[in-house]
Amino acid sequence: LNNWPGNRMVIIANGASANVFLDVQSNKTYRIRILNAASLAYYNFAIASHNLTVIQAGSTPTQPLVLRSIDINVAERFDCLITTTNQPPLSYRIHIQSNFQGTVNSPSGVSNSIFLRYNFNNTISPSKPCNQTKAIYSQARQILPLTPSGIIPNITKEIVFNITEQFIDPVNGYGIGDNSAGYYRWTLNSLTFNLPSTPYLLSSYYGMLATSHYSPSSTPMNLQYNDVVQIVLQNRAKTNGECDQHPWHLHGYQFWVLGYGDGE
Repeated sequence: LNNWPGNRMVIIANGASANVFLDVQSNKTYRIRILNAASLAYYNFAIASHNLTVIQAGSTPTQPLVLRSIDINVAERFDCLITTTNQPPLSYRIHIQSNFQGTVNSPSGVSNSIFLRYNFNNTISPSKPCNQTKAIYSQARQILPLTPSGIIPNITKEIVFNITEQFIDPVNGYGIGDNSAGYYRWTLNSLTFNLPSTPYLLSSYYGMLATSHYSPSSTPMNLQYNDVVQIVLQNRAKTNGECDQHPWHLHGYQFWVLGYGDGE
């Protein structure tokens, strides 16, 4: 799943925005892999008259979870099973809906449909997919690892990130207003990221990875070996009232999710 860069009005699936068919045969079980390759859009994915049984999230096998639709964020991947038993051999709509786009009081989204086609029959089933808008919390609470991860160790350090998009006036710097000459930048604790003069991996390889080699706004977090760090991510609306979202991940790490809510 993807969207054209800079344009949320077009959703493409497997490289096309229309006439996309996933061909299946009756009385079989298929494993499908859903990957959100968009730059920002958050999708809900559903197939008319079919359940999705989640068996893997990212690279982690999960306890089987049956859903009518699935929420999938940027760069997330889910492996699901679908069965083609006891369904008339028709074409069933696969509905893709972008969610969490708009303002605090007026969320909006765009959608597209591709088709699950039985036995190359192009007759479209009248049944409609189930789009469970903003079912993310319910889904997240139900997805559990196939193998329990054990007891959470004692926390030794806490880091709090306040996340928003702040308007930047090219003349006056940060500001509250909005005009055609300005732009928005993602900020962590009111700091934006600027690329360093030397990439961090190269700095590390050549023994240059000292504080002086970080960009001024990258704010490195210095941790001790065997630290157990609690990270609090607080998402906030932009100064013009719009809300955007984006997933977080740690390269090379897995983590415990201890709590979540609607943010501020």
